[in-house]
Amino acid sequence: FGSRLSAFVRPSHIYGNSGADTVLYGGGGLWQSFGYIFGRIEQGQLPGTFFTSNKMKSYIGSVNDERGHNFARSIAKSLCDLGWSAKPEVKMTELGAPAHLGDIDVLAWKDTGEVILIECKRLQQAMTIAEIAEICRRFSGEAKDELDKHVQRLNWVKQNHQSLQTILRFAPSESRIEPRLVTSTHVPMTYLESLPISKEYIGTLTQI
Repeated sequence: FGSRLSAFVRPSHIYGNSGADTVLYGGGGLWQSFGYIFGRIEQGQLPGTFFTSNKMKSYIGSVNDERGHNFARSIAKSLCDLGWSAKPEVKMTELGAPAHLGDIDVLAWKDTGEVILIECKRLQQAMTIAEIAEICRRFSGEAKDELDKHVQRLNWVKQNHQSLQTILRFAPSESRIEPRLVTSTHVPMTYLESLPISKEYIGTLTQI
């Protein structure tokens, strides 16, 4: 589960330090290990901390970045198929906001006035207690975590809702602007009680 020192990642077990010492391995284990490592690299499902070389850290970062953009675009397309208008990757500076607020992964709206600001996250399914705790830490809504950044964008847009007119061709009312956190898999933070947005607004696209 992403551990650099697991037997799944290091399937050869060396008993000693010299060239004549015993090495224990299994053909099936080697096959599974190589498939796991290279498959996860290709899918961008290993964190940068998994690697030691700067080249691999840079490579996995670029893979994660590209797949993250593709995920946001796929969510925008799915919403369009469902009858919404949607625009991926809207920079907050387009709306007149400070650059440090970043961008809205997907801005979606209907002519009837509903507007949703969507944060898209490609996440691995949490398999261990430590992974559950880490995801909850990242998305608890505490200062400067990944959910807090989304809430900051939401609050700015609500306070400056007239700024959306340049994209939507209408100025929505503040009360009809809502957040969503769309993830690629089921996530544990939906069981938390103190999130800054409703738990019903967090999950896969089919869930919400």
